[in-house]
Order: sequence, then structure tokens, then C-alpha cells
Amino acid sequence: MKRSKRLYHFSKKWHKYIGISISLILIWMSVSGILLNHIDLCAPFNVSKTWLPSDYLPQHWNRGMIRDAAYIGTDTVLVGGNAGLWISTDKGQTFNSWNDFESYSYYRKINSLFYYQESQQVLLSCYGGLYVIDLHQKTSKRIELPSEYREKVVKSIPYKEHLIVVTENHVFKGNLSSLSNFEDLAISKDQMTDYNLISYTFALHSGWLWGLPGKIVYDIISLLLIFLSVTALYITFRKKKKPSNIDKKKKVNKWMGWMIKNHTNIGVYVSLFLLIIGGTGFFMRPPALVALVDGQVPLKYVPNGLIQNQWYHSIRNATINTDTDELILDTKEGVYKGDLKHNAIFTKQDWAVNIFVMGATVLDYKGEGHYLVGSFYGLFDYKEGDDFSYDIIYGKGVEKYNGMERPADYMVMGYFKSPDGIHFISTFQHGLLSIFKTTEESIYAMPQSLIDQYHIPLWNYMFELHNGRLFNFLFGKIGILFIPILSLLFLFITFSGVHEYLYRKRQKIKKTCTKWYQSLFRKG
Repeated sequence: MKRSKRLYHFSKKWHKYIGISISLILIWMSVSGILLNHIDLCAPFNVSKTWLPSDYLPQHWNRGMIRDAAYIGTDTVLVGGNAGLWISTDKGQTFNSWNDFESYSYYRKINSLFYYQESQQVLLSCYGGLYVIDLHQKTSKRIELPSEYREKVVKSIPYKEHLIVVTENHVFKGNLSSLSNFEDLAISKDQMTDYNLISYTFALHSGWLWGLPGKIVYDIISLLLIFLSVTALYITFRKKKKPSNIDKKKKVNKWMGWMIKNHTNIGVYVSLFLLIIGGTGFFMRPPALVALVDGQVPLKYVPNGLIQNQWYHSIRNATINTDTDELILDTKEGVYKGDLKHNAIFTKQDWAVNIFVMGATVLDYKGEGHYLVGSFYGLFDYKEGDDFSYDIIYGKGVEKYNGMERPADYMVMGYFKSPDGIHFISTFQHGLLSIFKTTEESIYAMPQSLIDQYHIPLWNYMFELHNGRLFNFLFGKIGILFIPILSLLFLFITFSGVHEYLYRKRQKIKKTCTKWYQSLFRKG
């Protein structure tokens, strides 16, 4: 009995102190979590650079400001990436914005560019869909795709007289010259017996494991968590201020009683959801994320709505093997290959090339079985069938890693080649670099207007806030432990809160259980 009482006092004490110490963090986590669940609500809004740490500000096209380029004639170059679309008419010495094709900065983030010379049009594969810019008429529009929702396009690839449009969820084929008659190829996997553990954990953490209803339930839980955090602060600090007036004291005591009662009851009622959110949150970032790599979840534990489309939120990049007319897809589950036909069956490939957990940022077929593959692990030349890949940046062969490794020094976000033969890589930290040779033509000046007017889409800001990376400038290298430690503290206050409630209600619970058992025994 003494041991259980000591445990009760321990739980009560540390539930209070840990709870109030992380309450403000839990409020921002809840608010950002709600917004992250609803991209369309966030899309119209941006956050000024005033609210960003210095390492988030653009320098030499870093952080994916450029991911691809299209060269038109001898002097004109279009570059696209997280900063939208920019044009230079003097071989990259100066750039001007061409971002009126989409009003929301989140949707105009560009994954790839394709210049269709015959029609003098540039196709933009963007977060907001597929856009076309007519260079002659200086007009732009979004191409409608046969989908129930706005698709994030990862790549558009010309294929004979067709245009293959690959999104996160589907592969569409349309007429290249008219940019019309798009239809879903309805491709499928040869077998699907399990679900990617990382995707499952993220879906469970956010609620979209159960679609829109799941998101709404988690939104409500987040609002209740805000209530729990606010009431924790009020209960703790209001007790220190005791009014002398009797009427005010009664009013305060009544209000305080309501706060304590509902803080306790609501916390217990939603404790299971809080444990799920805290437990999955622990694995949202390295080092804990490493434990989920290559993990699988049996399909019987996955809601049917999530696997009706086998590719849902799965495809990250694509290319076409023009020698075999096969489509190659980089997905969260690995690399798949199949024919460019309706209802084609795609099979998973065992490629011996290292692709970072966030996916291939570069995937291009170079002929004779060779593929250019880039990710945060670097840039590699991989010949299908080989048991190693060739590191282009460092000039050496690399075998496939046994597990998840640290990102490379040059975290590649894009690759393109100029008509002059200059090979460019876009890296997350170092920005735009030329490899093999550096000349005056290889230096693309980042416009001052981009620096002066820089902002970040609200959704991306909330994402950086939610995963704690926004505060790396405060914590340095140990910042990577912020989320795991916060998750453990959150799990502790949830468990301790429930334990405190059960201990105080133990007699009532015992009586209820006894009555239930006796009534059940009599019926028997």
C-alpha cells in the first residue's frame, strides 16, 4: 500500500511539473498538427522571412530553390523549384520571377520542367498540379487531370506522341500536342501483402489512416489537447493568486473546480488517442525513425480505404526506359517497373543503389541500362543488374547500404545539364553547384528580389515547427533529440495522469467492478 501511495505522489508531482513545462510546446504542436492535416486551408498563406532563423534564408539557390531547368535557345534558361519559376535571358547572369502562373506559393513549388519545342510550351510539374506556359503568348494555365482531388505532380515525361503525367497517386497518359484526353492508366502491383511501416506510422500519427473522418477526429483531439494544456497552466498559476473577497473567492473556486474536473475527465477519456499520437510521434524523426526503415505492416491492419489505390501518397519520382518502353517508379516501398499500358502489372525491383528515405530527387534514364539516381545520399550512375552504383560526385563505386545511413555532404535535390555541357546539381545546404568543371557560365546569380521578398508557405512553416527543426539554431546537433524527448515526456504525463485518476477512484472502481461481477454471477 505504501508503495502504491509513493507511486501516486511521484506521478502527481511530476505530472504537474513536466506538464506545465511542455504545455506551450503541446499547444503549438496541436495547432500546427491541425493545419498540417489541411493543406488546402494553408495554401493561401505565407510566413515572412522575419519569422525564420538565418539558416532558413535562401543562399545561392539552396534548400531546393532550383530543382530543374529548361534551356530555350542560346541565352534563355528557365529554372524551377521551391521558389517557383524564374527566367533568365542572359545565360543565368540575372533572373526575373515568372510566378504569376499560380497565386499560391505552396502550389507553385516545382518538381520538374519539360520544354516542348514544337509548341514552344513549358510544362511545370508542381505541387498544385500540371501547368503549361505558352512562351509566345506569355500565358499560363493549369491542365485538368481526371482525378477527384488536386494532384501533386512529381514528373511529366514525353513518350512518343503521348505525355505521361506521374503524380503521388496515379499515372496518367494524354496527348502531348494538345495536352488533352488524359486518362488514368490504372496500373497495379503484382502483389501487395503488406504496407510500408513508415507510411503507416505517419498515417496513424495524423489520422489520415482513416481518411477525412480520421483527420477530423484527430483535429478534435488536438483541440482537446490545447484545452488540457491551457487548463494545466491556469490551474497551476491561478492557485498562487487567492482573492480576499469572499464572493470572488467562491466564483474562483467554482471555476477552478470545473477546470480541474474537466481537465481530469477529458484527459482520461482521450488518453488512448494521446498515447497513439505520442508513441508514433517518437518515431517521426531520426534517430528513432531508423527503427522503422524496411518495416512492413500486414494488410489486415490497414483500413481498406487506404489501399484501394495501391499507390496512394506513394510515388516520389519516375522515368521511362526508352529502350524497353517501361516506366520506372520510385515509391515509398521501393522501385517498381512495368509497361506503359492500361492495367499494367508493376513488379518491385531489387536495385543496388542507395536512395534516401525521403525518396529519389533525381531519376533519369541515360541509355544502355544506365540510370541517374539522386537523393540526400548523393548522385549516382546505376546500371540495372549491377550490385553497386557509381558515385558521380566522389568518383567511386558504392555498394548498397545495409540500413539507413546519414545523408551525404551534398544532399542532392536536382540535376540538369546546360547546352554548353555544364552539369549542375542542386543541393539542400550548398545550393546550386557545377560538377566536373566550373566557368563563369556555371554561376547562376540568385536575384536580390528573391532574397528581399522571401517567404515560406504556411504549411511548410508549420511542418518545420511541428518536427522541431525550426529550433535547430538553438539546440545545435542535439536538436535531433528534441522530438523523441518531447514524445517521451508527453507519454509520461499521459500515463501518470491516468494513474493519478485511477488511484483516486480506486474504491469507486472496485465497487463498480464488484457489482458488475456479482450481477454477472447471478445471471450465470
